[in-house]
Amino acid sequence: MRGRNHNEELAILLWVWRLIKRHTLTVIILVCAVNTNANTFY
Repeated sequence: MRGRNHNEELAILLWVWRLIKRHTLTVIILVCAVNTNANTFY
């Protein structure tokens, strides 16, 4: 069962894509930080 319709999913994907394009550097820094944290846990 799907709670959302297709148009809503597309709108969310577009919003996320715009957010990622606008904050590419921030996303890269976050990914690096998460990877570093994951490495310290292992």
